[in-house]
Amino acid sequence: MIEKREFIESYFEDASGLSGGFADVVYIPENENEVSRIIAKSSAEKIPVTVSGGRTGVTGAAVPSGGIILSTEWFKKIEITASRAVVGAGVFLCELEDALKDTDFFYPPDPTEKNATLGGTVATDASGSRCFFYGRTRDYIDSMKIVLADGEIISVKRGDIKEKNGFLRFAGRKIPCANFEMPRVKNSAGYFSKKGMDLIDLFIGSEGTLGVICECGLRLEKRIRFTGYFVFLKKERVIGFLKKLKNPHFGVILIEYFDENSLSLVKDEFTQIPSGKFCAVFFETKLKDAREIEDMLEKQDFLAEILVADNEKTQRFFAGIRHRIPEKINEIMRQRGFRKISTDFATDGRAFGDIFEYYEKTLAESNIPYVVFGHIGENHLHINFLPQNRTQFARAIEVYEKMAKKVISLGGTVSAEHGIGKIKKKYLKMMYGPALDRMLETKKALDKNFILGRGNIFPWQNT
Repeated sequence: MIEKREFIESYFEDASGLSGGFADVVYIPENENEVSRIIAKSSAEKIPVTVSGGRTGVTGAAVPSGGIILSTEWFKKIEITASRAVVGAGVFLCELEDALKDTDFFYPPDPTEKNATLGGTVATDASGSRCFFYGRTRDYIDSMKIVLADGEIISVKRGDIKEKNGFLRFAGRKIPCANFEMPRVKNSAGYFSKKGMDLIDLFIGSEGTLGVICECGLRLEKRIRFTGYFVFLKKERVIGFLKKLKNPHFGVILIEYFDENSLSLVKDEFTQIPSGKFCAVFFETKLKDAREIEDMLEKQDFLAEILVADNEKTQRFFAGIRHRIPEKINEIMRQRGFRKISTDFATDGRAFGDIFEYYEKTLAESNIPYVVFGHIGENHLHINFLPQNRTQFARAIEVYEKMAKKVISLGGTVSAEHGIGKIKKKYLKMMYGPALDRMLETKKALDKNFILGRGNIFPWQNT
């Protein structure tokens, strides 16, 4: 194990741009036994512990509020057996993809940031573009090795321990859970709650506040060939086109959206993007015969241009656009000296047409530069504000809150895939109200001294 007390400032930040992180020491353990000793000592002395992975999160969850930082960067185990893999928390998604490339299987959750760690994506229940068809991270975790807040190491398999009468019982513990209703949309805001829920599901999406995830067993899927289409069209045609793509007949596995402003950010780098005021919808299909898709596209006379990704080169081009846009946004915000302000809202499909129109109207009235992109197939968009001065920054926060209230009123979520962290606690309270007290009961039962992830999720914790 390495103990670092100097030159540790790089561990004080993540991709959110949240400032003010501080800690006394960084520990880099090699195994769960070392994690256990660190955590047990910290709990006994009531020292805060912030778990650090790839620090690619955008909600400030990895930004420490004193105490110690526990880095999982040496947890690099990858063991692949047919349709299953056992993976350490510190493995980057790109490393997992590389390990699987010569096999017949792949890991379906497809977060855009490939330098995110497996542990980080599990801690936020991250998702990606292919979750439209395949489901999110939670659906592919079938076992976990976790160090609890008192240092106890537990290994649990999905199906071993289920909620009964409002509690999860294991290792002599009785943990209250499943005591509030979650929105019926894609959601990673706060703790998971569902009657009959699995113990594993409590830790997935808990943002380092209930235990330290050291290792996960992953369910893999058989690899198949996908064909992608980048379709350029006018904004007013997007919702109608989306409805066509959601027809199961077309075998679509992902649907992504990029507004005109998003494309403008990267036009100089990706010259295949046509000129003109167009937005884009990117989708992939698993159909072996593309003629049905192409016939459908030919009948859409409102489409300006179509690019097809049917080989490795063009697939890299499309993946490059998806990755480069959020990267470019981060660069702009760092240059302007502001933290990132971006939404992670999702709504029910029945309300999406109305909320899409509401977003556009509200953004136009704000007079703040912005870009919009995201997983439109799951009714989930990322609105990124690009304020040019402090007045616009303050206004962006006001507009964000106004939008959050609207989404909540429609039964949606303020965080579909990025979690709450330290930045979005206010909006979680708006969304859940008294249910936060029930989440707190779960937290107290597993971490009575509140050492893990202090400042994350709960509005009344000091940051």
